[in-house]
Amino acid sequence: MDETKIKILYAEDDDSGAKLTKLILEKENFEVMIAPDGAEAWKIYKEWKPDIILTDLDMGENGGLKLTQKIREHDRQTHIIVYTTHGEPANEIAVLNAGADTFICKERPEVLISYMNRVKDKI
Repeated sequence: MDETKIKILYAEDDDSGAKLTKLILEKENFEVMIAPDGAEAWKIYKEWKPDIILTDLDMGENGGLKLTQKIREHDRQTHIIVYTTHGEPANEIAVLNAGADTFICKERPEVLISYMNRVKDKI
């Protein structure tokens, strides 16, 4: 089996929440890089070429919806997961229409881990 870790770029403006999620994902053998907003995530994405984009929705003007749209203009393959506390149907529909692969509420980290492991098996 290939020992190369799956690379996750996590766009999240809540520093403590981002660090906690990073620890959880690293325990599952993922490599995680954190960006404080969508603009920084876009820069890192272009250089680092992650396998999965994990993004918060609400990060000011450079939020997850804008990041999803920008990535999908150039890349249809990279998995994009919106991970947010803003689980309203209108938000979910907007990011799915923009090209996100799934929408997971932060209150359910076990769902995130399960989904990440499913994606890992497909990459």
